[in-house]
Amino acid sequence: MRANYQTVQSVYNLADDDRRRQAQGPRRLTRERLLVAARELFGTRGYDATSIEAVLETSGVARGALYHHFASKTELFNAVAEELFIEIAARTGEAARGGADPLDRLRAGSHAWLEMALDPAVQRITLLDPPAVLGWERWRDLDERHTLGVCGRA
Repeated sequence: MRANYQTVQSVYNLADDDRRRQAQGPRRLTRERLLVAARELFGTRGYDATSIEAVLETSGVARGALYHHFASKTELFNAVAEELFIEIAARTGEAARGGADPLDRLRAGSHAWLEMALDPAVQRITLLDPPAVLGWERWRDLDERHTLGVCGRA
């Protein structure tokens, strides 16, 4: 016969949970500040010309906090690129949903992508730097997961 145990939440566990939740707010904010600063710098200067020091200065975040979230500059770039691929997928998908038929949806989504691609930062972060920084496979993986792959599954 199996015993039926219930998990009892003690006041000590609740206090720990509250502390963890409160700590996640500032962590999320720190991560967001790093990503915003890195996106601006990678977009204007490129990966090679952007130093960790510049990201720290622009974001106002301490070095230890950066390395708490990202093990390297490459990992930071990867996170920035992935966020931008997600943004592209959302914008093109939203534009495509307005089309009356498949061809109109393709045109609307393509137009939205081309509008975004006029931004030099988008060009640099999604097209120019990723093959050298992340490698061909990771770049294709990001594209497949967030843009082209979604089109193939639709």
